[in-house]
Amino acid sequence: MIFVLALLLSDPITLTREATTYRWPSAKVQYYLGDTPGNWREIHGECRRAFAEWRRRTGMKFVEVRQPGLDNSIDVHFTDDPLFPLVGGQLARAYYPPPGWWEPLAGDIYIRPDIQPMGEYRDIYSVMLHEIGHALGLPHMADSVMAPTYTPHRILWLSDVAAWKGLYVP
Repeated sequence: MIFVLALLLSDPITLTREATTYRWPSAKVQYYLGDTPGNWREIHGECRRAFAEWRRRTGMKFVEVRQPGLDNSIDVHFTDDPLFPLVGGQLARAYYPPPGWWEPLAGDIYIRPDIQPMGEYRDIYSVMLHEIGHALGLPHMADSVMAPTYTPHRILWLSDVAAWKGLYVP
């Protein structure tokens, strides 16, 4: 069994030398949006918009649910990660899907509660685009939404979609 630790910037470090593919078993994934500080309607709206962009560009189906902790679900938490606290300038963390992490944490996203829906320095939509990519199994990649440092993005890049296809399209 491969164990993975999600460390700084969500880069996993495997404890074995085996190559593992981190992906959901189907192209339909549930997600739950947790309690948010501040204007929850605006924050949840930006999160839904990020899931919609992934769906628009990949065809993957995302179904919002009202219960956290379900298997095969991406739970979005607007709080610090209880296992590996966010440190320094780290904005968020996402766990890879199974078998990268065990349920119920597989695919979950933790976002600093002070990130604004639309900010001058950082925004929740750009952070969510990036973290959803990790929750779907994508690693960091240069010149894409999956770049290891924060950059505002409005749409997924072709390289992001190609990486997703490499995981989900036979």
